[in-house]
Amino acid sequence: MPCTSSELPADFATMYVSANRYNGLDAEAVETIAILTGTDPHGVRAAHAADITDWSGEQQLRDHPDLVAVHADLDRIRRRSSAQCGRAARAMWRLDTNPT
Repeated sequence: MPCTSSELPADFATMYVSANRYNGLDAEAVETIAILTGTDPHGVRAAHAADITDWSGEQQLRDHPDLVAVHADLDRIRRRSSAQCGRAARAMWRLDTNPT
């Protein structure tokens, strides 16, 4: 009878991350991680795919240092745009709540 739960903390599964990034997930690793995290194999595979996507982006930045500057510029633009949108929303709220 297979084990379906674990007394171990879910973050114990992080020991699999490096090997899974380089070697992929086999069925045994998927099942073990699912048991350790209290999730199902589909959730493990989805999390693995998301991790690989993020990790791949990090590797591209590391392999191409010029992309680091572009990435920082894009983050700064996003933050500035978000701040401007926030100021505009607050201004609109003031107009709505304080009619003249």
